[in-house]
Amino acid sequence: MKEAKEDIGKQEYAGELVFDIPMDGMSARDTDCTTCECFISFVFTGSGAAYITTTSREKGCGYTPLPCTIQQQCANPGPARVEARYDPRYVSEITGPDIYAQGQDSIVGATRDCTEKCEDSDITLQVYKAYEWISVSESVYGSVSISGDTQGHGGEGSYETDSEVTLTATSTDDCYEFDHWEYIGASHGYEDPHGINGSTNPSVTITALPFVQPDEYSAYTAESSHYIAVFKIKRYRLIVKPNIAEASDLDIDESYDCGSTPTIRAYAKDGCDYRFVMWSDGVTDARRTVTMDGNKTFTAIFERITYSLTVTNLTGHGSYSVSKPGPYHKGDVVYVYATPEPCYYAEYPSQKIEFYCQNQSVTVSFYKNIYTLTISSSGSGYVSVNGAPGTSSTSIAFDCGTTVTLRAVPASCWKFSHWSGAASGSSKTISITMDGHKSVNAVFVACKEDNRIIHYKGDVIFDTYSGNPMYQSCDCS
Repeated sequence: MKEAKEDIGKQEYAGELVFDIPMDGMSARDTDCTTCECFISFVFTGSGAAYITTTSREKGCGYTPLPCTIQQQCANPGPARVEARYDPRYVSEITGPDIYAQGQDSIVGATRDCTEKCEDSDITLQVYKAYEWISVSESVYGSVSISGDTQGHGGEGSYETDSEVTLTATSTDDCYEFDHWEYIGASHGYEDPHGINGSTNPSVTITALPFVQPDEYSAYTAESSHYIAVFKIKRYRLIVKPNIAEASDLDIDESYDCGSTPTIRAYAKDGCDYRFVMWSDGVTDARRTVTMDGNKTFTAIFERITYSLTVTNLTGHGSYSVSKPGPYHKGDVVYVYATPEPCYYAEYPSQKIEFYCQNQSVTVSFYKNIYTLTISSSGSGYVSVNGAPGTSSTSIAFDCGTTVTLRAVPASCWKFSHWSGAASGSSKTISITMDGHKSVNAVFVACKEDNRIIHYKGDVIFDTYSGNPMYQSCDCS
């Protein structure tokens, strides 16, 4: 039997790939020959047909003395054989009649005996694409879905080579979010065949890959890819600050897990200077609990504490002024000045008030001035004050503004001359207004002597001290 092997090319007819073995000018139908030859050919259909690489044939022959014509019988028919090689990475299975497979060599073949007549024949084979098993799972609080072409063998999650597959991760809890994809083989040091390990995109589209034979150490191949959708709890930012920086040391800028309930408290740096009013959202409780279901910003609103000053004038007869008008704050220093009316004085002309942590009050009091009138006399005589019995020398206190009447009374044989000091003139009776301390002196002078010796009951009266006779001076005109 004569053998011949040759490679053929691919032709496409009506959507099917047909591998046709040319007759090389040796058609049994129109050639005179001494050898009757028959041929078989593979016709490949199915999604994997494109991955048939080469075909070869062996002719079945029979010897006859007559020229070989159509339908001529063959004396010694022999088997006709055809084989095709395929890419095992892309082809999972080839089915059809009268075929055999040499899996390790990636060869599929068929043998058919020629009939007694020279007849060519075709064998139609169905070629299936290889597939990749793609599976996904999820960590807590999430779900995953896988979509794409699932028409290949292997059931759900089995995808033909070159088909597109979309992996989608969806959170099932408002407080969790998708974080990244994790290729299960990465933890064992194997490279992710689809390159999505670590991707933060919750929806990724990959292309199913051809089968890759695993090595002796690894079960992770492109035939089976498993991914985990990793979800993480959301973190939200909490910012808390005061509206006035000087009012409080409150300064929070931290992140919290979603659903957590941190407690915040508004406090004044100095409780005598500032007080908390409310939060920026209207809540008036200084201490509150916040539910972290999103980013939160709160402003603690403080206001300056104001204090008042109350001034009381107990006695009247004067006025007061304040160095600084209110309202007042902690640390303010204020002076209260008292201004008396005439003849009055202030008990405290100036009072210093310092504000710390409370309202302040102060009293101003005015009192009448007391002045001293000092009375004296020169010569012999006395001074009567407001009609009272006279005195030659005295000091008397009077309220400011009091009018005092003074009358000069000379001794016998003496006469009043004039006033000196705070008073003047020669009138025996005068009035003095006490608007200050005063001294008044009444001046008396002796009357003219007439040199007559004073007798008493016929006897001469002598001066006790000098022993001289006393004379009566009575001329006070």
